[in-house]
Amino acid sequence: MKKIIPLLLLLILTSCASYQAGEFAVHETGNHPNNVPIKAKVDSVYTNSPFVFVNFTFGNKNVDWVRVKSIKISQTPELSKANIVMGDDLSSWAESMKHKIAIDNHNRQVFIGSVTTALAAAAVVGASKGNVNLAYGSLGAMTAVTGIDEVSKVIAKANDAERSRMIPDDHLLAPFSIPPGLVTKRWILLQSKTGKFPSKIGFEVEYIDGKSANYSVII
Repeated sequence: MKKIIPLLLLLILTSCASYQAGEFAVHETGNHPNNVPIKAKVDSVYTNSPFVFVNFTFGNKNVDWVRVKSIKISQTPELSKANIVMGDDLSSWAESMKHKIAIDNHNRQVFIGSVTTALAAAAVVGASKGNVNLAYGSLGAMTAVTGIDEVSKVIAKANDAERSRMIPDDHLLAPFSIPPGLVTKRWILLQSKTGKFPSKIGFEVEYIDGKSANYSVII
């Protein structure tokens, strides 16, 4: 008996996993440790005007740990009308983004269901970004500090307890370490007052050994 093969529409989401995605940061000035590649890339899932979510990855191809004491975002013309979102504002954004992603996933599933039904597909192809939980709970009463320079100064002067009320532990501006042979991921959320996203970010990294370096990266 001849088998009838129905026409199937296969909606496939493929992603080539990479330990360090995006563009390499350019070492501008200062003492950059050898074999420590830095990359940055805008995360399209969490970026929604006027917010831009940027992932940073720090690699370590050495046999010793690399420890970052602090990172400061450099004030540039593109960033002059941007805020670093933190504190209660960051918590509120996370809750709203979680709600948005849940609706987006639902709409995607409805679309896939309608397509597969119309084409008498034998299987349902599901596409989902996954369960995202960006709600870090209460991050304290402090709201976003206006201006890039102001944020850098506040974070630099804050002690551990004060810093934890403003930003999560995996935030770009929080201290961190990079294990040998591995990659550490950090992120930052910017809010543009003009609705235009910056094309480049400059930043200064101060390492625990006293060295520091300035970088720029195209996002």
